[in-house]
Amino acid sequence: MIWRNLSRIARRNNFRQLFPALAIFVIATLAALTSTASNVPPWDAKDWTQWTDADCQLILTKSPWVSTSSWNGPNAYEKGGQSQSVAQIVSSLVIRQAAVRQAQLQMDHDHMQPDAKKQFDKDAAACLNQDVGDRIVIGLDANATNGDSNVTGEVAISKRTYPITQITDWITSNPCPFYPVVISIPRVTGGNTAIGPADKKLEIKSPAVHNFSFDPQKMMYKGKPDF
Repeated sequence: MIWRNLSRIARRNNFRQLFPALAIFVIATLAALTSTASNVPPWDAKDWTQWTDADCQLILTKSPWVSTSSWNGPNAYEKGGQSQSVAQIVSSLVIRQAAVRQAQLQMDHDHMQPDAKKQFDKDAAACLNQDVGDRIVIGLDANATNGDSNVTGEVAISKRTYPITQITDWITSNPCPFYPVVISIPRVTGGNTAIGPADKKLEIKSPAVHNFSFDPQKMMYKGKPDF
């Protein structure tokens, strides 16, 4: 009987000693899982109709489909000595979905008047269904150019170059974002795709445009290239 009691006490003490270590292990595991989940970008974590305004802002400013360029300019004092310009791969579906979703949230789409909501949905469909099957389209903000309204030059992908075409038929109605300058390159030239699976850099080279570059291998959406 004494040995049984001693055995129970020993097991109880061992469990008490084990419990803090077990609790720490469980907490650490949960923290790791939470950390891993939080590192999943919003375009992979959830459907675009569930993106928050913060999700959209991240996609439209800091995702692989966006490139920024810092430069000295007239507004440099506002940026700690430099101004910043932005280029977006607007033929990418994820960029267009983020633009539409952000507009939905900012305009309180669910509570719009019926006529206004109908027009919004029509504009949104035009944005999302824009035909980009033959070209890769890049939108540039007002600070992206050096003041020359005619953008010439080329886009370099690996060691290949494609002449820039400035286009004017890009959808500019709400809720698609308006771009002061829109340029494009063909998706296929001479039977060869502009961007292949091994390409790691797309770079705009134009005397009228600031320096922008993208990594095509990172522009993946729903397991497929999106540009």
